[in-house]
Amino acid sequence: MKKLLNEHLKTVLLLLSGLTYIVFLIVFFLKKRYLNRVKIKTSAIHEVEKGNLLDKEIQQKSELCKILNSKNSLLQEKIGQLEKENFTYKEKVSYSSLLSFNEFIKLFPTEKYCLEVLDNLKWEHCYSCKKCGHHLYSKTDKGRRCKKCNYVESERINTIFHRVKIPLQKSFYILYFIFYNKNNVNVALLAENTEMRYNTCLCLVRKIQKIIESHNDDIFLNPKGWKKIVLLDRLD
Repeated sequence: MKKLLNEHLKTVLLLLSGLTYIVFLIVFFLKKRYLNRVKIKTSAIHEVEKGNLLDKEIQQKSELCKILNSKNSLLQEKIGQLEKENFTYKEKVSYSSLLSFNEFIKLFPTEKYCLEVLDNLKWEHCYSCKKCGHHLYSKTDKGRRCKKCNYVESERINTIFHRVKIPLQKSFYILYFIFYNKNNVNVALLAENTEMRYNTCLCLVRKIQKIIESHNDDIFLNPKGWKKIVLLDRLD
């Protein structure tokens, strides 16, 4: 009897040991599963936080870009205003007495500066794209580029200097010389002063004189009449 009890006891202990091991395995796998879920949840939270920080950073940079663009626009307007004031001063100086070509190019020292002057004259009041009518633009080496359709318009197009191959410094001086002398021009002297071939100088002089004649000399009554000559194609 005692021996039988011992055998039953051993069997029970083995069963308990097996159950304990099974419970341990269940607890182990449940704990592992729980930890994996916590890890995934924590990772998701970190990703959301990271995404929120990135969105916030993008928003801050976007606001900074808007501020910089606004300041840049104000700066461009200020530069344009200063350039116009500077040109007005030079205009007064140049018409106080006839300047020689060497004196004149001190006021208009480079081709790039002359293009800026022509740009300001051409779009003095408002820029409008010839293709789509849009008013926003960016400046390029070839002129103004429309921000809507990307059409580029040169400063020379629709001015008296369109297709004129003479440098703008000399073209400006020829126009200035004609306007100052009220169309009484010694072409030979003008060609010599500007170091140009007579026929080349004569070609532009005649073009300008033809425009002046179409205005019946009324153009000389207005101190700003030379602008009408420059922008003739836009006025017609």
